[in-house]
Amino acid sequence: DDFVQIITSGDISYRMLSGEGSSTLGCSTWDILDECNVSGSEDKKNVFVFGSGDGDEEYVTSCGWTLCTNIERANLIVARGTFTIYTDGGNDDDTDGVVVVSKTVDEGKYTAVLEETLEKASHLQIPMLVTNPDKVRPDKGLPPMPGAIGDAYEKYLNMGEAGSHPHPLVKRIGKPYPE
Repeated sequence: DDFVQIITSGDISYRMLSGEGSSTLGCSTWDILDECNVSGSEDKKNVFVFGSGDGDEEYVTSCGWTLCTNIERANLIVARGTFTIYTDGGNDDDTDGVVVVSKTVDEGKYTAVLEETLEKASHLQIPMLVTNPDKVRPDKGLPPMPGAIGDAYEKYLNMGEAGSHPHPLVKRIGKPYPE
């Protein structure tokens, strides 16, 4: 009886991506997402996903976004996991569909694609929404969480130098951040 509802950082991120953040939760919004969620701005709703491998495409498409496999065409990056990266495999026209780079299949390739993607995105100044700012999972070996991707992206945005933290292009949702 002490709790009416439990809301996760993923729930808040989902509602923000859907354009419902302030109206249904009373939480602050992010101007970058507000601009993308304006009616008629479908061309601004291409999202590149660092995922968990479990429902990533459904998560973004069900809130009105299009999964974008080419970082150069993305308007937003969503970091919701550290196990999969959805790419076009280097194809310029996306005709060969989605290529899923999995850390559990080839960790070296995953790391290379992650670093290459973050570097390209930083030059393009693409904003990133981190749906869980935890940096490590409390499992054996302390594997990384999405917050670690946000930290790595900030380093690229700051060209390897100590810069603003949090960087204005990186929005973290969940403890210890106020949203």
